[in-house]
Amino acid sequence: MSQAKAVLTDEDYLEFVKKYNDDIDDLIANLNIEDSSLSSDAETFYNFFKKYKTAKEKRIALLVIFQIGRSIDKYIDEEDEDDGEKEEGFGGAGGLIN
Repeated sequence: MSQAKAVLTDEDYLEFVKKYNDDIDDLIANLNIEDSSLSSDAETFYNFFKKYKTAKEKRIALLVIFQIGRSIDKYIDEEDEDDGEKEEGFGGAGGLIN
């Protein structure tokens, strides 16, 4: 496989999001972000990921998962700041994207 075929485009991502919008909505609805360990969400993320068959779909599904994880990290950080707490850590899935 050539390197060019491995590159995902914005159009690929948008096509995936449009096609599987209901799956993404279900994923978000099934997350328990109030559980700071997120251990209950690992299975939810895995079940979302395993629905897709092609390598391209799986790569995009991982991007969706990482972006949701990043949003959860930001939400938890904001909640901690509101409570006067700030936890130090590696940043969760959001730390993997940058």
